[in-house]
Amino acid sequence: MQNPRTAVADGQRCGKRPSPWTAKVLSALLILTLTLPAAAQAAGPNPPSRPLRPGSLGEADNLPSPLSTPQVGYWYVVQPGDDIWLIAVAHGLSMDRLALVNGLKPPYWIHPGDRLWVPAKPAVVKRSTPRPTPTATPTPQPPATAAAPQEPAATADQPAVEASVPMTATLPAGDVPPLAQEMPPEAEATAAAAAGLEALSAPPEGTDPDAVLLFNLINEKRNAFGLPPYLWSPALAQAAQAHAEDCARRGWGSHVGSDGARLRTRYARVGYAASWASENWANASAPGSAFDMWWYEGPRGPHRLNILSPNYREVGIGVAKGRWGYYFVADFGAR
Repeated sequence: MQNPRTAVADGQRCGKRPSPWTAKVLSALLILTLTLPAAAQAAGPNPPSRPLRPGSLGEADNLPSPLSTPQVGYWYVVQPGDDIWLIAVAHGLSMDRLALVNGLKPPYWIHPGDRLWVPAKPAVVKRSTPRPTPTATPTPQPPATAAAPQEPAATADQPAVEASVPMTATLPAGDVPPLAQEMPPEAEATAAAAAGLEALSAPPEGTDPDAVLLFNLINEKRNAFGLPPYLWSPALAQAAQAHAEDCARRGWGSHVGSDGARLRTRYARVGYAASWASENWANASAPGSAFDMWWYEGPRGPHRLNILSPNYREVGIGVAKGRWGYYFVADFGAR
């Protein structure tokens, strides 16, 4: 039987009214629920999403998407003498990143008036105006009875520009080219095979990627200065590759081969009859480093002048692994 006192107590607990404090809390929550939507509507519509930045290199799908567009950046207008490498370095970027942002593909050619999106703060791009390579005046040939001048001894640091004069102007009458005396039968066969190789607008498939990159870097500079691009010469590439491998075997570089062959002899061995010829070589860890060694030796540096010379039409590049780094050889020529 239930206890009457317990039953009364239970009945009092079930019928108990809420306290004044609880009633105040519930009233406050109800007021907030009713007033928040009105306050949000009074604040105005949601702010619009960030718009796309205007401008492109000519194709809409090259524009960065709103999500990938950097917060810091601006549109840079390409000036005469600019190239993508100079622009990237001036803004503290890598050339690959700047090319990727703008949808550019090798050889990364740009032209004055193009607009590039640079994901960095504005910076000054330092460029230089090249001086044209002076055209050598052919020296009159001495009489056949005159003694042939002695060729100076070659040194490892001989400037490559010494070879950039017309070969026919330095050969006295009656003198016999060294090739006629020193070319072995196997070299004659190589020369005959290479004589029929025509210059190409780009390296063929299967060319060493480092040689292709160096070829593109050279032509990128020529394009920036309004010069026609070099053609790729398979014959000069053979000469450059043979000399790069020769330098790697002996462990040091030079413009003279280990057998004493100078540039004109090495060209003749592959059947390249050059009217103009010159050569750059470098021992470096990467093709970009080799190019920097040639380019940043000063406006009148012989290697830089070879890159920007109007006298040459073709180039061939060889790459060989050395004891340290690689040997890069660029042979320039015109027939």
